[in-house]
Amino acid sequence: MPNYLLLIRGNTLNPCSNEKCVLLFVDTSRAKKRRWCCMERCGNRAKAANFYHANKASD
Repeated sequence: MPNYLLLIRGNTLNPCSNEKCVLLFVDTSRAKKRRWCCMERCGNRAKAANFYHANKASD
């Protein structure tokens, strides 16, 4: 069996929630609720955009 299949066994392979991102990632989190391929890139952008829109609406 190829090594990459052993890596994802028991974990889920998911697409990133960022609409502009084309990456897939292996969700190794305990709750299996990871949303982004990389928190530093896609996750941070999504959270910053949500924060900007929430604060802009309250002004």
